[in-house]
Amino acid sequence: EDNRQLAASHEFIFERYALACLWYATFDYARLYDAEHPPKQGEDKLPNWSSTNNWMTPTPICSWFGVTCHESSGADGSIDQFNITNNGVRGFVPDEFYRGLTDVSVLDLSHNLFNGTIADGVGHWEDLRLLYLNQNFFTGSLPKTIFSPAHKSQLEIIDLGGNWLSGMIPNEIGDLSALKRLALYENWISGTIPPFIANCKKLDTLYLDSNDLSGTIPRMLVTELTQLQDLRLRSNHLKGRIPEEIGNNLQKLALLYLDDNELQGAIPASIGLMSRLEELHLYKNKLTGTLPDEIGKLRYLKLLYLDSNEIAGSIPDSFGDLHSLEQMFLFSNKLTGEIPSGIYGIEDVVELRLNNNSLGGSLPDEIGDLLRLRNL
Repeated sequence: EDNRQLAASHEFIFERYALACLWYATFDYARLYDAEHPPKQGEDKLPNWSSTNNWMTPTPICSWFGVTCHESSGADGSIDQFNITNNGVRGFVPDEFYRGLTDVSVLDLSHNLFNGTIADGVGHWEDLRLLYLNQNFFTGSLPKTIFSPAHKSQLEIIDLGGNWLSGMIPNEIGDLSALKRLALYENWISGTIPPFIANCKKLDTLYLDSNDLSGTIPRMLVTELTQLQDLRLRSNHLKGRIPEEIGNNLQKLALLYLDDNELQGAIPASIGLMSRLEELHLYKNKLTGTLPDEIGKLRYLKLLYLDSNEIAGSIPDSFGDLHSLEQMFLFSNKLTGEIPSGIYGIEDVVELRLNNNSLGGSLPDEIGDLLRLRNL
């Protein structure tokens, strides 16, 4: 019961009503007041909601856990940010919650146990900048209203990863010109990667990994998204070649995960132009050709995973210039020749896995100088 008893004409009564609807949709009163099955010793009486500070008390909603109001709106005012991340909340988010709040700029329900679909109402928040619904059990398709032109100039982050969402990525994604982070990882999203994502020129993080995506990597993805720092398309069903121009424009990229797909062809030499690259994951594909010498120019590269492909030829001498390298996995390819001596001078290398190839020669005494090496 809410004892605040605001007048029906109160300007922000719908804000309080929206929170109450969420509370009753997620709070497990049945267990809390179950006299026949009281909590065991040491067991929390609140099976949901790790923190409930001030919720459903007569105090103004702006003092409730997770609620931040607009400064100018007063104690029972308009909610600006709602953040109950990692709070053990389970249940569904009622549509009244989305429709009762109108001026929210930040919504963070991440790392809880929410289920059900994501209501279209969230897409009607025109001031929304940051949306975190990741690591829950949401189902259904991606609400198209999230990607509507109403959010064109302000929505910066969409994180829906780690749910059970399905369907395809709407073409309307290209209307979000302010978007900086799009994370849809670990869902059941299918279809192809829409080339319209390339219209999101400010994107610096794109996580589409661990889904059911098919088709090829759109060329526009690597020619237009020049601000990308982290690109993850791993564990899908992508085919075709890695675009040759990938390194020409993605020169801010630090992390590139294209592994566990069905990509073919040679590794583009332009990858050597990614001067800030720290991790390169191309393993478990169907890549052929030879190892580009240009990879040896990646002075900040720490992780190089090219294993489980069909790459032939020898290991370039330039790989000995990868002085920041900690792990090099080239196993299960068709490599021949000797291991370049320069590799044994990479002091920080911890794991060097070259097995299941046709490499020859003997191991030099210098291998004993690799004091951090644990796996060879």
